Amino acid sequence: MRLVLATILVAWGACTDRPWTVGVACMPGLPSLWPHGLVVALAALPFLTGGSALHKAVDAPVATRELWSLRRLSAVTGLATAIGLSVVLLAGAALERALLWASAAILAAAGLPILSE
Repeated sequence: MRLVLATILVAWGACTDRPWTVGVACMPGLPSLWPHGLVVALAALPFLTGGSALHKAVDAPVATRELWSLRRLSAVTGLATAIGLSVVLLAGAALERALLWASAAILAAAGLPILSE
């Protein structure tokens, strides 16, 4: 449910030129709601100050190009987050086994002790 909410928030923000939605949507989009997830939401603060100084300082064609770039970045970030979280939700156990195997292989190759549960 949180993933759907995060995806909708980023899509809405991308369509309406609200880049702050990316930072806010990342927090509920995390697999677990940890306190450090609030730090990600703090990324929205610079965008809530009434507009970017970059858009005020450049001419209209450059600002329009920047605007579309921010929209594209917001949309791609939201889509990548949704895909990543979907993979974790659908293949979490297999992904965990693969990551544990890879970590053990890296530690063994480096000659470091492998910690077991």
